[in-house]
Amino acid sequence: MRLTKSKKMYLAFQRAVTDLEGCVAPDPFKYCEYDYELDATIRELLDDLSHYEYRPKRAETFNMPKGELALRPGLIIHLFDLTVLHYLLSDFIFALDEKLPPGVTAYRIRKDKKNQFKIKRETAYYVLPKYRRHKIKVEEPWYNLWPEFRKQLREDLESEKFKYVACTDITAFFEDVNLNTLAEILKNKAGRYSQDINLIIEIYKSWALRDPMNVRQERGLPQSVNISGILSNYYLDVLDEFLEKERKKSQKIKWYRYCDDITILCTTKERARHLLLRIGALLRNLGLNQNARKTKILSAQEAVDELFNESADRISELISKSQKKGTNRKTLVEQLRREYKKISKKRKLDKNTETSLMRLYTASSILDVPMLINRVGSDFKRFPVRARNFSAYGRRFINYKRVLEEFRQLLHQRKRLPLFNYQLAFLVTVFRNLKKPNAGIYKAVLELCHDNKWHWFVRAQSISTLFYMGVGS
Repeated sequence: MRLTKSKKMYLAFQRAVTDLEGCVAPDPFKYCEYDYELDATIRELLDDLSHYEYRPKRAETFNMPKGELALRPGLIIHLFDLTVLHYLLSDFIFALDEKLPPGVTAYRIRKDKKNQFKIKRETAYYVLPKYRRHKIKVEEPWYNLWPEFRKQLREDLESEKFKYVACTDITAFFEDVNLNTLAEILKNKAGRYSQDINLIIEIYKSWALRDPMNVRQERGLPQSVNISGILSNYYLDVLDEFLEKERKKSQKIKWYRYCDDITILCTTKERARHLLLRIGALLRNLGLNQNARKTKILSAQEAVDELFNESADRISELISKSQKKGTNRKTLVEQLRREYKKISKKRKLDKNTETSLMRLYTASSILDVPMLINRVGSDFKRFPVRARNFSAYGRRFINYKRVLEEFRQLLHQRKRLPLFNYQLAFLVTVFRNLKKPNAGIYKAVLELCHDNKWHWFVRAQSISTLFYMGVGS
């Protein structure tokens, strides 16, 4: 059964809302323009598209941390643009995905006979009020695809069939995607949808960063939205085709690509070296660069030791189990506490331990276990790039006295603390679930709303938080 254009746009809207929920910096007014006249808005979007009159909206950019000492661009995307992108892609993206080789393991989509649109992104079901049969299932790759990929990789490494592993990573992959090149690749694969592809690329160009002369660049896919991950797979089509031909030529290699992380299992070191050099040349033709620090050849055992984080993988497994029906929650919580006990004994956090800690925050939120309430405030300051993890945990447990006090102090010390704009915005959102009115917090959030020295995104989230708290409390 084919969907009408109207139903298809409603589904696109729902996917866009879901997509924005996963953004590092979601549009603070994502529902406002749809709240009262959703039907009329859908008709207006369809009318604009049918008359080729749709114009991309303005996207706001700002700096956000990458690690401890570096910055990367953050982007706030308009819900209309994202809705239109999902609408246009739905006509041809399913057919393209079917042709991707099995080595491509991230952002795979599929469509079943009941018109369910499934992006492997976040485990949740969304049902449109008017079209209850059209469910949208989204699965988070980190908790579904990532463990699945890692499990298969480990089995391959421990099979003793492959002795060496060639690893490489693409530097600033999403930022360096050439949008004109991407357009040509998509048109070669889905030429009958050229006009739709032109609008897709036009929207992406409207989001692109500007150079020092204020000229908008024609490159870059904003991270953390499903659409970018899906499209990024096709930008690396030449690379995937090369690796798949090499695999079919001889069963002596096996390869995986998870977004910009490429792993190739080989029987000889010479083969691994040859493939890495060829990959480098192919990437250069696409305007991309290998990350020299992450490009290496490891023995199978070295790969197991370096690539796998036992603690984080165990916590991921607990998260996966928590999504299944009939799971004994009490057993999962007890296992989670054991993992936390091991981490809490460590005086210093290396990269693997930090990753495990972040998984603990996520697992604790999902299982509704406040085991980290004594450290969430201090960790929020220590790991600015993880603000989203801490704010999600903080919102769930904000009514615990310790959590409330730590985040309250952070809010009142905001002028003295080196908080990034998006980090401060997430800090403000923590107070949305307060059960009892707090005059001090209300006043501090209100001051942020009125102080134009702060980034508009901070002020927008502050206004939104006031409505959660109750204006005039």
